[in-house]
Amino acid sequence: MTNVQDARSLAEMWAMFRAGAIPPHVPDYQLDSMRDAFYGGAWAFSLLLTHALSRGGAEGIVKMLDTLHDEINDHTMATVRAVRISSDEAEKVLAIVKHGMPLTETEEAYIRTLLARDDDEEPPNAVQ
Repeated sequence: MTNVQDARSLAEMWAMFRAGAIPPHVPDYQLDSMRDAFYGGAWAFSLLLTHALSRGGAEGIVKMLDTLHDEINDHTMATVRAVRISSDEAEKVLAIVKHGMPLTETEEAYIRTLLARDDDEEPPNAVQ
């Protein structure tokens, strides 16, 4: 399986993440830590989703997802700010992201803006 949208389980998502983001010869302890973090994130998300549903039904879930979207954008901007890459490398990053998760034109433009930004520039507003 190579497309995130085809995944039907966390195990399938983990297999794609491992193949795409973790070098093949990492030590077992590092692989175990990464897997624990991956499943820990899924567990945290399921708790947030359950709490949002119990507190506010569909509206609670929408609010929780909006908050998570903002947190993910903030994390992405902080990560991109810390990394300096060439325009060729930026295109490779964008291709990898698009392969795993098809992007809207707005999302792709946002990522291009992040990747093309000078380190001294303030990050653009998060994509909505």
